[in-house]
Amino acid sequence: MIEFKILEKTPDCARDKTHHYCDYIELIALCSDEDGLSNSDIYDRFLDDGRISEIGSEDGAESNESWVAEIGNWFSELSARVIAYGDSYPFHFVEDRFALKQEIDDSHCVYLGLLLCSSLRYIENSSILSSAFEYASLCAMKSYLPNLAQVHIFGVSSRNQGLYVGSLESKIRLLSEHTNYPVSSRPNVFRNGDNGDGGIDIVAWLPFLEDSNLDKKLLFIGQSAATMDWARKQHSVERLHSYLDIETKTLNTLYVPFDMRDYDRNIREWTLVTTDILFDRQRMIKLLKPNELFSGELGGDFKEIIEAAVTYEEEMI
Repeated sequence: MIEFKILEKTPDCARDKTHHYCDYIELIALCSDEDGLSNSDIYDRFLDDGRISEIGSEDGAESNESWVAEIGNWFSELSARVIAYGDSYPFHFVEDRFALKQEIDDSHCVYLGLLLCSSLRYIENSSILSSAFEYASLCAMKSYLPNLAQVHIFGVSSRNQGLYVGSLESKIRLLSEHTNYPVSSRPNVFRNGDNGDGGIDIVAWLPFLEDSNLDKKLLFIGQSAATMDWARKQHSVERLHSYLDIETKTLNTLYVPFDMRDYDRNIREWTLVTTDILFDRQRMIKLLKPNELFSGELGGDFKEIIEAAVTYEEEMI
């Protein structure tokens, strides 16, 4: 089951972050009937939410003209997504209306799953989606790296269990054994009762096979960020250098479920992206395999939530 909330509340981010407005239109199309949405339907939502000044008010005409143009640009950006994602895209244009396709397959479900993970503020009890996105990050990283890579969840999500469990100190000491980077000898590195993850959700490295020497290798430390404050989180992984004495550069990796692209498919918020490697929705779609993503108990629950969202229809007040 899935329960949406405040769908009538339109995005309040800066209007130049058009990708978030496009995600909102996709979410509303997902929750609408098969007729889909027109530009005027989206205009009415922003008008009802008080974002657009009423015609006849002091700045009504200017505001109306600006918003009509803005909404038109969002629909143009959505048409670019139709092309960019191809058969994996679950929406289409029927004449001038944007709608969910009637036949939804597993590749469409992968896209819709990432869309839901991008829309946590509109979903009640979204903890399963947070865990599912962390798992999706793991799957994408495994697909990106060669088979010899070691890729593991390090985060503390309640639905993800792997090698690294228990206190932060025990997890760091186990990671030290696996990577051959010594635990820091500085005092007060660990706190009693700290069961966190040190800011790391995904850890991966490329070993040299049949070599007992583990030094000088690629080490990836990643943050799986499904909230709007992803930019603030992307350097939390650097705390690992406080726990382990790592003499080489680690590759800071960020996983986000957002489509961060503009009409030309360039990164929209490029100046905020300071991580070494970025996995956004478009890159993850190319990497994720439905049979892996939707496997196991968590994957099955994730698939059920997506299917419930497909059949959900918003009650209009």
